[in-house]
Amino acid sequence: MTEYRLFRVVLQATRDRYREITSFSGGMHQKLVFLYVETQALLMAPICPHVCECVWALLGKEGSIVAAPWPVADPVDENLLKSFEFLTDCARTTRHRIRTLTEKKGESQRPRYAVLYVADAYPPWQRAILSWMRGAFDESTKTFPPNKEIAAKLKTLPEVAKNMKKAMTFVQGVKENVDAKGVQAMELKTPFDQEKVIRQNNLYLEKSLELVGVRAVPSSCGDSRAQEEASPGKPHLVLHTTDPQPNAVIEFRNPQPACGHFTLRVPIHNAETVREIIARIRTLDEILSIPSK
Repeated sequence: MTEYRLFRVVLQATRDRYREITSFSGGMHQKLVFLYVETQALLMAPICPHVCECVWALLGKEGSIVAAPWPVADPVDENLLKSFEFLTDCARTTRHRIRTLTEKKGESQRPRYAVLYVADAYPPWQRAILSWMRGAFDESTKTFPPNKEIAAKLKTLPEVAKNMKKAMTFVQGVKENVDAKGVQAMELKTPFDQEKVIRQNNLYLEKSLELVGVRAVPSSCGDSRAQEEASPGKPHLVLHTTDPQPNAVIEFRNPQPACGHFTLRVPIHNAETVREIIARIRTLDEILSIPSK
């Protein structure tokens, strides 16, 4: 019974997360929803065949479910899973920072814009540490050498010598990530496009975090802190109360008398789509009635 509960909880959690993410961009895909129901009916048929037979008929399937072949899973797309985990981490980190700043400065100073500076590669000194740690990791015991041994080795690496004050803090972070995610946490690059993931899901991030705008920017375009702190899979987050450096601002003026809408200023950034701009207008002025299509 415990295994069944775990099976149900995992399925429901995955379904609910998918529904949440897609609710801001047209909703769940119909074919995927039907495939989800069909697969669950096939898996549960040996346990409750009568109910599953009814579901099978409602799906418009021919024949009996007991004669249908067992579902075969497609190969797992590891990169897709990693990109989803990256998106979830971005949302969680941003939500926590917004809550902390709002509690500290008050609701009037609540951030409305987020910029995520993403990096495709680690700084040279961090890359040198990761390369050495990958070789020193014991696969059989899943452990690293003692910190004292690690520190002594890092002092001999020319790329790390100037950053020894930060080196052991970075090492500890790597260890914690390996404990949580395995050796893949020591990969030198992400196997997916971080900017693309954020851009494709910015409507979800904006709505779920109650922000007007969320942007991904290469760390090379940021200041020295952004370039230093951003690493593959871990963007450097900067929150703003006003939109930082829009490429253009469109001002809408309403000539209609006796109307509460007077002027609306909408920041626009390069490469934004019409859908993204409409979503921002909705966020800036929720009273406006704008069709979704």
